[in-house]
Amino acid sequence: MHCHRITGVIVVTHEHMDHTGGFFEQADADKLMPVLKLNKEQFDNPQFMTPVVLPDALRKGYQPLVYDRYVAVAPGIVLIKAPGHTPGSQIVYIKRADGAEMLLLGDVAWHERNVDIVRERARLVTQFMLREDRDAVMLELKELNRLRAAEPKVAMMPGHDAGSLAQFVEGGLLEVGFK
Repeated sequence: MHCHRITGVIVVTHEHMDHTGGFFEQADADKLMPVLKLNKEQFDNPQFMTPVVLPDALRKGYQPLVYDRYVAVAPGIVLIKAPGHTPGSQIVYIKRADGAEMLLLGDVAWHERNVDIVRERARLVTQFMLREDRDAVMLELKELNRLRAAEPKVAMMPGHDAGSLAQFVEGGLLEVGFK
């Protein structure tokens, strides 16, 4: 028999199924729940996860993370509230032991271009399909653009940019798979 101690922390950038589904579809999700840190807004808005369902058995007794603007959840990992795309959207700041810094943007920016030119997704997508707060997302994109100019060494990983993902993997900032 092998015993594995589960350590670390698991966070998601927002409630949508393409960012949460991998976790909740795990056969041993119940064993991983102690390290999952959903924020209160993510936990309180399961309708955004559809068709993924957070089972009632996993919801029972779960204490979501409550914070105002920022919260450190592990050494070198800080969550930054970024509501707009969804109520529970957050950016994940990571500072690795080697000093490399990165931001996991989730769907605040789908592509690096959204940050570079401070441009939101198509209005049809954001207002009718996603029902996001375009003004909030635009303010977040402006701030990310400003940060990129001021701190060019902070790598930014958008939520759906295959080119950026490949660069992060090639540069050793991210690895493919779970450990």
